Amino acid sequence: MVSSIVLPTLETNRLALLPWKLEYAEDMLIFASNENVINAAGGWKRITDVKKAREKIENWIKRNSDEWAIALKINNSNKIIGSIGMHKNKFKDYNFSFDFGYLIAEEFWGQGIATEAVQKLMQYAFMGLQCDVMTVYHKAFNNQSKRVIEKCKFKFRGIYPRHSQDNPDSNACYFLTREDYLDLYNVSEQDLEDVNIRDILIKYDQQKPTTRSGKPQQQTQHIKGSPYSIDNPVRRIDNISYIKEPTGYLCGQSCVAMLAGVSVCEVIKVIGTDKGTNKQDLKKCLDYYGIRYAPKSMRYDPKVPLPDLCVIRMVLPGYGHWGIYYKGIYYDPEFGILKECPSQAKIFQVWEIYT
Repeated sequence: MVSSIVLPTLETNRLALLPWKLEYAEDMLIFASNENVINAAGGWKRITDVKKAREKIENWIKRNSDEWAIALKINNSNKIIGSIGMHKNKFKDYNFSFDFGYLIAEEFWGQGIATEAVQKLMQYAFMGLQCDVMTVYHKAFNNQSKRVIEKCKFKFRGIYPRHSQDNPDSNACYFLTREDYLDLYNVSEQDLEDVNIRDILIKYDQQKPTTRSGKPQQQTQHIKGSPYSIDNPVRRIDNISYIKEPTGYLCGQSCVAMLAGVSVCEVIKVIGTDKGTNKQDLKKCLDYYGIRYAPKSMRYDPKVPLPDLCVIRMVLPGYGHWGIYYKGIYYDPEFGILKECPSQAKIFQVWEIYT
């Protein structure tokens, strides 16, 4: 059983995206009872009393939904003015995709708030969770939402039902892949490696380029609450038992599970997410299990032999990927036990693990 994941608070200069709480019900009622807001948004039913608002929020909380209240920062306090959320869906041949939607109180339309909130959600999904693709719909007549989505660089896919542009119930569909996002927003895979989600969000709020510091990764001797430490690791790594990732986006958790000799479910609880991972996530887990690692990951050089044991970072078409290399064998959570790196993958970083 995967443990509940606490949603992070995501911030911009003007906004705070806050996990919904029952105490926000009265604020929700202000915009959720507005027929203009509900008709423009689609996907919501008009809410006419606080009890119904509380029920909706409570349902999100019980289902551990990825739903945030959009709050405007005013005089060191937060004014709830809308909602934004996403849920997993299936899109073409991608393993890990989200559909998202939003609505804003009518008095705040035309102020760039929706664009700001959507771009923050994109950063979280593409750079933090490392999802493969995001999709979004708007009512075909809703030109304001159309402008927001186009500003965020989504690609038009079509009108559904097809050939029904004049139908008030038809929807325009857009999508954006992670590969396109990294390119359009000038983000490289290398940028993602040593930067956690909080650092990424701060960097993009400031809109200043951040160069890599080159500082070595400091090994934490002991994590509070962990039964392990550098002097008392979870095990001595003298073999690797292969683990296939349970879903298409648990490669990082599966690699740690192979190193520690534990289940993927246990690693999910330690790491705090059942979604995509970055190097900071893996470091957190390795520290927890007392597994020693090199102070820096190295750019892959095909002329230099790989260390006996290392975590390798790869790029495949449309997504990043983690794998394990141990004494001439690749233990790939997606592709299996291999004598060579998967042909469709390109290694770009190597992080040695000490036995």
